[in-house]
Amino acid sequence: MKIVVIGGAHAGLSAVNAFRQVNETDEVVILEKNLRERPFISAGIKLALNGRVTSAEQVNFEHFEGQPNTTYRSGVLIERVDAAAKKVYARTIDNGSIIEESYDKLIYALGSSARVPSFVGADLDRVVVFVKDEQDAVDINKFAKGFRKRALVYGGGPVSTELAAALAHSGVHVTFVTRSKRLMTRYFDQAIQEDLEKTLTDNKVVLRKGQEVVSVDNQGKKIEVNFNNGTSEVFDFMAIAAGLQPNTMLLAGQVDMRENGAIVVDDTMKSSNPDIYAIGDSAVVDGKFDQYFPLMSAALKMGRVAGYAVAGLDVKIQPILRTIGFSIFDRFFYKTGLTVEAAKERIGDHIERLDIHTPATIHALGEQTDIVASLIYDYESGIVYGAQISTNAPAAAEVITTLSHAVSSGLTVTELAFLDTYFESEINLPYSVANRLGEMGVIAEAKRAAGKAIDRDTVDGDDNLNGFQ
Repeated sequence: MKIVVIGGAHAGLSAVNAFRQVNETDEVVILEKNLRERPFISAGIKLALNGRVTSAEQVNFEHFEGQPNTTYRSGVLIERVDAAAKKVYARTIDNGSIIEESYDKLIYALGSSARVPSFVGADLDRVVVFVKDEQDAVDINKFAKGFRKRALVYGGGPVSTELAAALAHSGVHVTFVTRSKRLMTRYFDQAIQEDLEKTLTDNKVVLRKGQEVVSVDNQGKKIEVNFNNGTSEVFDFMAIAAGLQPNTMLLAGQVDMRENGAIVVDDTMKSSNPDIYAIGDSAVVDGKFDQYFPLMSAALKMGRVAGYAVAGLDVKIQPILRTIGFSIFDRFFYKTGLTVEAAKERIGDHIERLDIHTPATIHALGEQTDIVASLIYDYESGIVYGAQISTNAPAAAEVITTLSHAVSSGLTVTELAFLDTYFESEINLPYSVANRLGEMGVIAEAKRAAGKAIDRDTVDGDDNLNGFQ
């Protein structure tokens, strides 16, 4: 058997490394456009701006160090995939020589590209940057240096939010523009959105919500940005993180895809063509949680599942809940599963959201930590479909892991209320906030059944003995 992997970044290398754990004999060929040995991830941009690393290129996970019966070809541009003939056609970037590779199994891992808004023109390359690859990291760090620089960040998702905070942390005056009425509408509901926006504005990030950039004029070393409300501002540079587009045109018409071009795969990463597997930003797993949210953690898992599946192991990926976590200005934000809007689209109108604001630790210890959390569930079945958290307590990462497990396992609010969790006096409180959220659901449904008003927003104090895992 011969396996061809097109795309040698994190997802592709994850697949190869998994495959080689159980199969060292079959031939593997990796075709990769970039010449760098270690794939780049955009998280390095934030860490470099915050001074956590000296260069964004230092941050990476998977890499290729040589494998038996494996050929790694970098500097190769894929031009065509013929699924019927089971062949990949490519050429080398340096001299244009043609490469033709036949395959028994193809692992498609060509990732995604940054969406380019209509206002971006060719004459703006010097002052408009995207947030995707290593050159973007170099440009952003270059533009951010200097006294009283002014930057516009355009987006509204986690990448643009982290970048806006990181630039502000480095001393840049930041205006954050999003087309939506609130930030991160695909990730958070109102309680966490409000906390997120307050965290940014408290740290001098200017928010322009519900606005669009209609044009950008080059002003020499600066740019003038014109908005749809008739106003304009001058900035030193603009950073754009307006979403990602899957790089799947090579398989157009040959496998099933979503409207956005993401290749539809099953829980083994197999596409509608049984000899083609798709992973990472190129694919979406079919199911109730099949939203297209490119994430590093999901890409690595998808790669491993594909690698093991091609090697013959009976493995299946668990629901990809798009569980994320990030921190800005010493506050942490987490999300797993569906928002209310997404749950209503996929499950039905019988969706409830409950919010809680509670201490995170025993305040007698002198640590004024807090946690805001939301639970999304089906009030007819009691099944939990999503959860969101904001907190200034780093250990809250354990909470979202617990809640992710609850969503993945299809737990009900009653089961969540009494799920076993741990207690450590300096970290949390005796009754986990995960348990507390489930208990709130139990109480809410008891009141609904009795025809009483439901408390959807709860504020707890220390005497409630609530906390988090």
